[in-house]
Amino acid sequence: MKKRFLLLLSLSMSFYGSAQSVEKFSIDNGGASVAVGGIEVLYTVGEVNVQEIAIGNIQVSEGFINPSACVGEVTAATQPKTADLDALGNATLRPEDVDNGSINTCGDVFLAFETTSYAQTTTISSPTDELFTGGNDYVSTSAFTVPTSGDYAFSMTSSSANGSVLIIWDDTPVPNSGQYDTRPEYFGDANWLADGTLIDAGAGLAGGVATLEANKTYYTTVFDYDFGGIGTYTTTIDTAIRTTAATREFDCADIGTVVETLYVFDAAGNLDSATTDVTVQGALTTYTAGVWDNGAPTMGSRAVIDDALVTAGTNIEACACDVNAALTIESGDYLRVNGAITVGSGGTLTVDNGGSVVQLDDNADVINNGSIRVEKITPTMAAKSFMISGSPMTQETREGVFGSAYIVRNHLTANFVPNVDVDAVSPGVNNWADDNGNNWV
Repeated sequence: MKKRFLLLLSLSMSFYGSAQSVEKFSIDNGGASVAVGGIEVLYTVGEVNVQEIAIGNIQVSEGFINPSACVGEVTAATQPKTADLDALGNATLRPEDVDNGSINTCGDVFLAFETTSYAQTTTISSPTDELFTGGNDYVSTSAFTVPTSGDYAFSMTSSSANGSVLIIWDDTPVPNSGQYDTRPEYFGDANWLADGTLIDAGAGLAGGVATLEANKTYYTTVFDYDFGGIGTYTTTIDTAIRTTAATREFDCADIGTVVETLYVFDAAGNLDSATTDVTVQGALTTYTAGVWDNGAPTMGSRAVIDDALVTAGTNIEACACDVNAALTIESGDYLRVNGAITVGSGGTLTVDNGGSVVQLDDNADVINNGSIRVEKITPTMAAKSFMISGSPMTQETREGVFGSAYIVRNHLTANFVPNVDVDAVSPGVNNWADDNGNNWV
């Protein structure tokens, strides 16, 4: 695609006592030439060359190209990425992780994800900016664009008890260039208490709401409300923006392939985007020949049982678990899995009395292609003693398990309605009385 560039060129050339000048050109990308008094001037984007053809005194007094004349063309390029969960079962993805050489014909590019919430952190190693006369702040900066023109409501919480400040600039911010609200690039600012209560806001961010334009690049500076304060500051917007501060956070629930979109833009607001596949995976560790081949599993692991394993006082924690051999969870031990538990055709999962299997994700599956056995030993009950127990397993019945008990009843929670008479006599007490007694059968 051809672009038009404006070349502002002033050349003063004197020879044989006379002078001629070239004042202004509008050129196509790739350059051109012009002959002036026997001197051929070659001019291209980014440089000026003068060649002497006639004998004489040649003086080039000034030659430049107006940098604002460049019309950028941004091209986004992505690459597939694997996100490995850490020992806690978490992974973080940044825009630069999926970038594959995105370019801008007129300079640098910004890499961003689209989001409605993102966090920025300042430390004593962060850059500083004298935003107020006589005081330096540790700052975190970012660039962003918006998909559509309109109003965007900002709010912020912080780990610092001091609260936080957000400044929006509508041009490239120049640090340490005077009081923040006197700088030409200043757009607006707001500050919040740590819990997100808006304290004050000004100019283009009045009430925490900014009217922003699409196809324009904005910048933010985030810092602590007190001079020298540091912390983590979480910005939330009611409508998604594309910001360099955004990240993607993954956990066990995301294992598999997800599609991410990378947004690429420049200072002039030119934008392009591209998608890529991100594979989220836990670290594979297999129990075989009596040992874990990649270390004991963690909440970031996919644990595979390929050899008989008895916990014997140890616990197993994993993101997901495949049982292809005999796994026994002994009394006092547990298997704690965030996601799916899959028992293969040659696998058995035995949970002894007092052992536990816990799945953290309520929607996770237990896939049983082998055998699962849970053992529960009920105590001997004395006459007229009271015990609450879960339902018996497999083919057992209430009468078979609790046959020697004085009475065995089943509680139907769906039939329980608190008795209003209890509340009338003793308001606010825990009310265990049913309205008509039909909850015990």
